Amino acid sequence: DPRGGLNQIEHVIEGAHAYRNWEVESHALASKAMAHARLGEFEEALDAIRRAHESVKKTNSLVKEADVALHSAQAFFDMGDVQRGFEYSKRGMEKAIEAHGLECAMASYYVAGLGNLQTRNAGEAQRVFEAALELREDNIEEFVDGSELMVNRAHAGLAIARLFGGRGEAIKDMERGLSNAEALGDDYTAALIAQALGEGYTGSGEFERAKQHLDAAHDYYRRNDMRPYEARVLQSLAYWNEQQGLEAEAERARAQAHRILEELPLPSLGSLPGGPPSTDEPGPAGSTDH
Repeated sequence: DPRGGLNQIEHVIEGAHAYRNWEVESHALASKAMAHARLGEFEEALDAIRRAHESVKKTNSLVKEADVALHSAQAFFDMGDVQRGFEYSKRGMEKAIEAHGLECAMASYYVAGLGNLQTRNAGEAQRVFEAALELREDNIEEFVDGSELMVNRAHAGLAIARLFGGRGEAIKDMERGLSNAEALGDDYTAALIAQALGEGYTGSGEFERAKQHLDAAHDYYRRNDMRPYEARVLQSLAYWNEQQGLEAEAERARAQAHRILEELPLPSLGSLPGGPPSTDEPGPAGSTDH
């Protein structure tokens, strides 16, 4: 519920600022950026990113710098700026590893995986999701209880990457990930998995099952006014119609997605504090070894 989250997080930001708790303030501002980006409110997201990076400078905390960078990366991926998303996810990964913040480092690999899924780079997505899971497995004693949610996300992301890479048997792992996400109350991840399942089942000709998953994702995004996500799932629905020869319905879904994207503002990026300079070849965020 990103809209509801915004209403609550303003109180957090105000209280943290009043008590000069810069760690809480910077994290809350970065979370605010993610919420705005999911809603398609890109200028507000960019403003929150700038404020988060200004605030985190006062913390002297590498882990908090990593948190802010990773939240910024997710916001940029949602805004369609994949290059900046990879730049910030790489920065978050480097900060987390430097600080030996292993749970944060695991999250950084997961975020890199999301970016690679978005660009349909299945091979690199698989590599970084595997790195996330290996990091936890190799350091299991240093992870606190409550990491099940991130573990399920990484497993689900890995299954999606394998499916996109042509491994049809991965769909069973995706179904398991969906069930786990629903049991954990992770509705956002459940919607991501459901959309990918819808595409997978469409590709294998299981259209009824595909439609159930696509409709579930579409309902979640529409109900929560997550316009960038709604546009994406409409493209998946267009593919579902197209595979059955329903060209008129496919065109309507594509047109609806196009209208949503046209209504989204183009953010004025300019220079952003706290991030690395833009490069012509940022590379995948998962390229950093640990």
